[in-house]
Amino acid sequence: MTVETTATVVSNGFYQGHLDPMEDDTSEEIHTNGTEIFEILHFLTGCFIPLPVMFLYIIVLWQFYTKDTWQRHIFYRILLRMGLLDCIHLVGYFITGVGAFIDWIDPAVFNGSSMVWKVKNNVHEILQYLSLLSRIGVKAERYIVESM
Repeated sequence: MTVETTATVVSNGFYQGHLDPMEDDTSEEIHTNGTEIFEILHFLTGCFIPLPVMFLYIIVLWQFYTKDTWQRHIFYRILLRMGLLDCIHLVGYFITGVGAFIDWIDPAVFNGSSMVWKVKNNVHEILQYLSLLSRIGVKAERYIVESM
């Protein structure tokens, strides 16, 4: 009596053997479904969360910036600068969400080595660094204003 097995030679020279060639399909299907759920959530958070936040920033900062007093003018100028740079940071999340949506529709568009994918990731990282620098700048300006 013989048992037929299938074996696949992998790159390091070892082999993977199993009795049922169909057993890997279910785990791959579960992994694919989990990846699709993650990409859908990434798209939803990237596209729909920044838009209302940017809208609220604009409304709140417009209300604050229209005040006339001297002390509020300095504080709201700092707040306005921080708010605009945070909006730029949120636009980076929006770009990432749209990229995740396009990748979910057609994965061939954004291959891992694709230039478009690399540019999108670089733009998002640059926006994160700008947001961090803006926060440091706002804290420094706040310290200077308080020390006067």
